[in-house]
Amino acid sequence: MLLQQNDSGPAAGRDVAHPGRGHVQTDPVVARRSLFAECRGQSGLQLVLEVTGEAHARKISLDQPFLILGAGSWCDVQIDHPDVQPCHVCVQWIDGRLFGCSLDSAKPVTHWIGRKPVKFGPFRLSVPDIDTVEGIADPQSRNPGLADEVPQVQLKFDGVEQQDNLWPVDRNLTLIGRGSHCKLRLDHPEIPCVLASLIRTESGCWLINLCRHDSLRVNEQKLLLESLDLGDVVQLGAFRAEVSAAPFESKSTLAPPVEKTGNTIQELATEHRQRLGELNQSLDTVQVYLDSEHLNAVPDLKIALQKYILHAQRHHREMQAALERLSAR
Repeated sequence: MLLQQNDSGPAAGRDVAHPGRGHVQTDPVVARRSLFAECRGQSGLQLVLEVTGEAHARKISLDQPFLILGAGSWCDVQIDHPDVQPCHVCVQWIDGRLFGCSLDSAKPVTHWIGRKPVKFGPFRLSVPDIDTVEGIADPQSRNPGLADEVPQVQLKFDGVEQQDNLWPVDRNLTLIGRGSHCKLRLDHPEIPCVLASLIRTESGCWLINLCRHDSLRVNEQKLLLESLDLGDVVQLGAFRAEVSAAPFESKSTLAPPVEKTGNTIQELATEHRQRLGELNQSLDTVQVYLDSEHLNAVPDLKIALQKYILHAQRHHREMQAALERLSAR
């Protein structure tokens, strides 16, 4: 999909009308651990990096959700080589396997990474402990199973032609930028070849700032990695989009069909409201603990509570959606 700005409506510079409600910006360490777990990353494995001109291969730990390789000082793996771009390659865990994609515009390459080395310009990447399996679906292709497992998510763009302003996040991986290998292409001169990526898991949607671009923000806050909530406003360079729910019914949250007899629907709605109230009280209690200075002395507990809040907030939205469907019957 190619998005172009519509001169009749601003895509940037407008005040945020509906910032994400209840969004808590995640601690970077907690965010990486959570995404690593959601992507089913495998601990203890090493990426073998061979660079043209270097006599010995490098071995890099894969105990994190993604790695950015390039010449930039902000990269996870910095490489001084004349043919290496500031942001050259991203290596990302996706559903227990490792996927690599080039971030430069010269020769775009995307490929699953395993025992057989894959060439990305002057790089050769491999993981000896992962079998190379051919025929695995491209994570950038639409995944119909996501709609069956999790609430569907879409980006609603401002200042874009009406017929093109909705982008459903229905892929495990969505590259965002001007490059030809980006599924969500943003046609603007200030947008780099690859600006960011969206990672969709069974329990969340994550935005990664692949090139550390200052124009990438969530609710006016700069980010490197962030879990998106419904209602969040995402700034992608000159483009602004709101995270919203797509019009579909998730099997995981859809209430069982009932006949409109007696007070059955009313009773179900009452039960959902009670559960929502209990969940709200639980979230408020946990937030009080998180705000306490005493919790800083127990970092592992603080990380666990932050992760609990992330998942509880998603569960809260699912229950709210189910209640709205019941009320509409």
